[in-house]
Amino acid sequence: DGASSNNNHPASSRNCIRVANGLGSWSIASLSNWLSTQAVVSIPITTLLPPTTTSTTQSKQQPHPGYHVFAFWTSKYTWIPSKPKSHHTLSKRLAPHETEIFHVKPISHVLPQYVGSDLHFTCGYEIQSFDVSTTATVMSKSELSSKDSSNKVVIRLKNGFKRVGYIYVYVPNVDHEENIIATGNNSANEHTALGVDLIAHIPWHNETGNTDENDHQGHRFMGCVVRIPVMVKGDGSVDDGKITLTFY
Repeated sequence: DGASSNNNHPASSRNCIRVANGLGSWSIASLSNWLSTQAVVSIPITTLLPPTTTSTTQSKQQPHPGYHVFAFWTSKYTWIPSKPKSHHTLSKRLAPHETEIFHVKPISHVLPQYVGSDLHFTCGYEIQSFDVSTTATVMSKSELSSKDSSNKVVIRLKNGFKRVGYIYVYVPNVDHEENIIATGNNSANEHTALGVDLIAHIPWHNETGNTDENDHQGHRFMGCVVRIPVMVKGDGSVDDGKITLTFY
């Protein structure tokens, strides 16, 4: 899997950054203001949309759920529909000589996804592994407490040196952060619960972005994006940089 600055370009293979399996493919764009005054810098959003795959759409009966858009330097998240208007742009007001890096990734109907972090500008190269085990359905709390619970994501950050920050993860079929349990090691190298902050809901919608008000197995939203604090001690311990998410 990897990120590409332009998946539609004939030479896109020369613009790819290889990342861990399970992270998928996405587009990266850097917008810069080279002026000595503040300016709004824009790019047509349609030029950044990476191609979708069966792994992201999952079902021909469901419309494509759209795209994650994550701004690295400001850690801002935005959802956009799968078929934005041709005149829509990705825009940012930038200070003189300021830059923002945007990541655009197709949303999955049923699989958790790594959206980004404030640890590395690629929003992927910092990951050693991203392993998903899911039934692709929502589980009850009693099922979650079972040892056979399979709605789980295990994320391992590269742990060659110390780092502290946040990662952003998309969890499908979950409406509230209370339905997500995150665990990892603290500064004392003790396994503990981590905070989970809700950043955005992904709406049920049609391809143009209009909200679908139909009931979807009792869920108001297709899923949500959450922020999780992470710490890597860089001490070489087995579980240093390991984060486990379980959801129901």
